[in-house]
Amino acid sequence: MLTVIHNTFGDVCKVVASVKTEKMELAYELTNSISSSWWVGGENVHVYPAAKDGCRSTSIGDIFYSEASDSFYQVDVAGYKEIKDSDVISVMTYSNDGNDRHCEDMSGIDIKSRIKNKLKKLR
Repeated sequence: MLTVIHNTFGDVCKVVASVKTEKMELAYELTNSISSSWWVGGENVHVYPAAKDGCRSTSIGDIFYSEASDSFYQVDVAGYKEIKDSDVISVMTYSNDGNDRHCEDMSGIDIKSRIKNKLKKLR
């Protein structure tokens, strides 16, 4: 099972779905609106409340969490890279009106902790 966390375009550690697979390529495909809106779900995709009313497609910078290996991976330009505790992840955040934006740097350990806390609340 892979959990999909949107972490770009103003989203910070937004848990949007769980996909019944350990293949990141399949999770990426199933959380992209190709021929229909992905957030309507399906037999292999559980959509969390944050995405129920619509959600963007998974993009570069977003994160997959593998429960099987207890590992985090960030979608990269070509493939996926594992997030280490010491990594620094830059997240673009926006103000409520969408006009003001800034880049927030978070450590890999902080991102992992924030995501795990959100998952505990969802389950």
